[in-house]
Amino acid sequence: SKINLLDQIESILNFTVASIKYTGPRAPGIANLAKPTNIQNKKDIFLQWFVGFIDAEGHFIISTNSKGYVTFRFIIRLHIDDLDVLQKINNILKIGVVRVEGNSSVFVVTDLNSLREVLLPIFDNYPLFTTKALDLSDFKRAIEIKLNSPTPKLNITDLTNISTIKSGMNLGRT
Repeated sequence: SKINLLDQIESILNFTVASIKYTGPRAPGIANLAKPTNIQNKKDIFLQWFVGFIDAEGHFIISTNSKGYVTFRFIIRLHIDDLDVLQKINNILKIGVVRVEGNSSVFVVTDLNSLREVLLPIFDNYPLFTTKALDLSDFKRAIEIKLNSPTPKLNITDLTNISTIKSGMNLGRT
């Protein structure tokens, strides 16, 4: 049966823990997760869920053009049936936009300040575990190049460096 993602988010946000006592060993690969405590913050629980969700469904995209301009996008694309999930994420994070494109619902963040100040710090506290972590690292490196540029239009060296980073991301990763 299909898992209702909106119900999953709602249960996370409504989840209150009276007493969680961790007694067993950590599973391999989850050593960087926050240690369990007696009372966990709903925000922390949501962000842990969100990062796992991004490992599967999120995309970090860099676009360049021949005139020396670069744009950065973070995208989650789901079936239109899951529009409510993206709206919930949008309402919680208070960044980006949600729109419908054909059979898909899309959450997109393009504002550089929203990426730097809201989205990227989430992954500093709740790391990705798949190869998506490598894409995130490349995305951050490219943003730093852009931020260190004195003008909105990049010089040829910076544009070439970002293009090289971009070519190794997502499907270009070998």
